[in-house]
Amino acid sequence: NSNNSAAKSSRPLTTTAIYNHGCLVHVYWAPVMVVSLFTAANGNLGTLRSTGIPLLQEILAPLRQTLTESLMIKGEDDDDEDEEVDQEGVLVVEQQDAAAAAV
Repeated sequence: NSNNSAAKSSRPLTTTAIYNHGCLVHVYWAPVMVVSLFTAANGNLGTLRSTGIPLLQEILAPLRQTLTESLMIKGEDDDDEDEEVDQEGVLVVEQQDAAAAAV
């Protein structure tokens, strides 16, 4: 399935915040998923990024695909917006000009 392979190939965006008692990592998979991970202060962030996040991405790929498809179905009901998901899984929204639609 091409959507599934695109979901696996796109790299997630991560943000890391380091605190006294631990590290908070947010993993953002456009357009529908954000996963937050909290590790101990001595947690191995390198292993988390190199092994944990790719495995999590593989496990959550079916859920992400279902959520993305549900956004596409919801977008088909709206006449004012055309929504589609590009190869990276990013939701693309194009607004139609109201004056052009009236003509």
